[in-house]
Amino acid sequence: MADELAHAIVLLKTKLAAKQQEVEALNRAISQLEQVARVVEPGSTLVSTEFAGLTIGEAAKRWLAEIGRPATTREIAEALLANGVQTTSKNFTMTAYTIVRTLPEIEKDEHGLWRLRQVPSEQMKADGDLPKSLPAHGPQPRSKSRG
Repeated sequence: MADELAHAIVLLKTKLAAKQQEVEALNRAISQLEQVARVVEPGSTLVSTEFAGLTIGEAAKRWLAEIGRPATTREIAEALLANGVQTTSKNFTMTAYTIVRTLPEIEKDEHGLWRLRQVPSEQMKADGDLPKSLPAHGPQPRSKSRG
């Protein structure tokens, strides 16, 4: 019986030590977050500047390409704001909708979500992903007219 009690005590002390390590890790994480909170103004949120300077359309196309899946208008609007798109709009979701729906590179899928328009494979060049209508190596020189 004494051996069983000794074993139980050792087991509980081992569990306690593991829990104490978890508590210490949590305290370190809290301390780091408190340091960040002192740097950030109260009431503000951390915002990326990845899309700063881009138009709403450019940023929407870039974000949809990055996430690789269709998204709602609200998701697009929130992502653009979170990544630095500047606006004075009172209803940015509606502003984003108005712009995104006019972009030829973006379409709605069968579920009503926005996605990048797929370029049919027959329009793709064999040596790359550029449509046949786009030059592979920059603008081509114009031929002189003889008329």
